[in-house]
Amino acid sequence: MDDTAVGVHSPFMLLPCYKGKILFIGEVLNACTFMHGVEEIVKPPYIRPTEGYYTVNGEKRAFRGGDDFGCGSEFQRIEWILEEPDIRRGQVGGAKAYLIDSRALLAAALFKMRADPYCFVTDISPWI
Repeated sequence: MDDTAVGVHSPFMLLPCYKGKILFIGEVLNACTFMHGVEEIVKPPYIRPTEGYYTVNGEKRAFRGGDDFGCGSEFQRIEWILEEPDIRRGQVGGAKAYLIDSRALLAAALFKMRADPYCFVTDISPWI
């Protein structure tokens, strides 16, 4: 069991191990929770570690989280770092759809974030 919601044993981060795909229906790439797993691996400087507790079967466990106060996620930028066939664009009904290869996304996002840890966020501190 992981100590974070998107750790290496989470369903999100296991997707690449099983050649999984990520499907988005609508303009919702900015809601790519998989990218929080990438942040967990890279540990960018804008995420300040936090801790909390939860109970499983009567046993208290600690978990680690992250506070990214002052940064706004810009995960829709993943569309810029992937090309066909790693990202396929189409439509489901009247909505845009994206089918993304999780292994390709993991590799490309790790590469980008290791070069520039701030590449998937925007400074929103002036507005909060």
